Amino acid sequence: MASKNWWKPTILVSLLLILHLPAFTQIATTPYSMYGLGTQAYQGDVYSSALGYSAIALSDSIHINTVNPASFQRDSIDFTFDFAFLGRYDYQKTNVNSSRNFTSNMDYLMTAFRFTKWWGTSIGLLPYASCEYSLKFPTYKQGIDTIDHYLNGTGGTNKFYWANSFYIKNRIAVGITASYLFGYKLTYNSIVLPGGENYFNTTQKEHLQVGSFYFDFGIQYHFKLAGFKMILGAVYAPKQELKSKFSVLNSKAIYIQYNRLDTISYTEDKNYKVDMPEKFGVGLSARKGQWMVTAEFLTEKWSNTNWNNGDMQDKTAIHGGVQFSPKHNVLSAYHKKMVYRSGFYVENTNLLINGTQISKQGITIGATFPLRKRKQSVNLTLDFGKYGTLANNLIEDYYIMFRIGMNLHETWFVKPKIN
Repeated sequence: MASKNWWKPTILVSLLLILHLPAFTQIATTPYSMYGLGTQAYQGDVYSSALGYSAIALSDSIHINTVNPASFQRDSIDFTFDFAFLGRYDYQKTNVNSSRNFTSNMDYLMTAFRFTKWWGTSIGLLPYASCEYSLKFPTYKQGIDTIDHYLNGTGGTNKFYWANSFYIKNRIAVGITASYLFGYKLTYNSIVLPGGENYFNTTQKEHLQVGSFYFDFGIQYHFKLAGFKMILGAVYAPKQELKSKFSVLNSKAIYIQYNRLDTISYTEDKNYKVDMPEKFGVGLSARKGQWMVTAEFLTEKWSNTNWNNGDMQDKTAIHGGVQFSPKHNVLSAYHKKMVYRSGFYVENTNLLINGTQISKQGITIGATFPLRKRKQSVNLTLDFGKYGTLANNLIEDYYIMFRIGMNLHETWFVKPKIN
């Protein structure tokens, strides 16, 4: 057992902090989050996000790769703990106006360790999706003048997971992740008319509450080729239904000669189902000396889900990245002990609005900063991206996102030998 366990209480403190942060799932403020469960969060760590979010073919004894459950190492007896924070600055514009906003939250909390030489495991809490938007737009109708429409939404979905890797042979590992998705999405759609003798305002409130299990799978094949250490990886999740509860509250304020009369209708479906799409991804990584490169392709079949009311399309994504680790020893300068990464991503998202599929692209840079005299490091990623388009009266979002994570290692459950 290690002699110094000063950071162990951090686990409990961080867990309590996450459970009490109401905005934990808030990833970004964007009108695009009104669709589906909201804006999807990256399901991986800070390390892989610096590689253009390419993680299907990554595996090592230092980082926790939750994208592919087959990746957890059998070679290390360390207990690994990883937590991170996220901040995002958005500049959003339309053909008419623009806005700026900044959000920051705790990103994730996860641990990983080895049960046996052939079985590795990880447990953690991640954001899955978030919804946060507020819109107002006027319309004009003869005889009424201006009618104001208000669209507001808030909420988020988290994922508590347990992932396991099993090594069949020295070169092949398979994995499974059992997740529990939980959270809510609350939307308000209101129509407000100008004052007068005979008019009414209406508001529709929709509340979706999710609480259900979800499963996905992975495989990795390790081999050597022309002096390179290669990993071929794949992930898969079948189409699955999430148990949910959905309610709609309609309220109408009727004004007749300045007298207000309220009418309300309420419907609730406690056995509501929402679909999660079939997902498939494949990736390849190659490592030699100080360099490592990786790339992957991912697709999700959103067009075959009950979310698809004409505004959903299949998602496709290409991610890639490169890593450089300078040669160093204990006497080397600090910058030579750092690890440097960069990557890119190009995605056609699952949103189809006004006949336009919403795309997202960006570049990432990042580094690992080792902490002196301790088996720990800090990972940093900067993401410069663009989401959406001005075509067909849509919204274009330029963003800068930073993720900073703490990666801790310590040997647990080992009794010291006494000479």
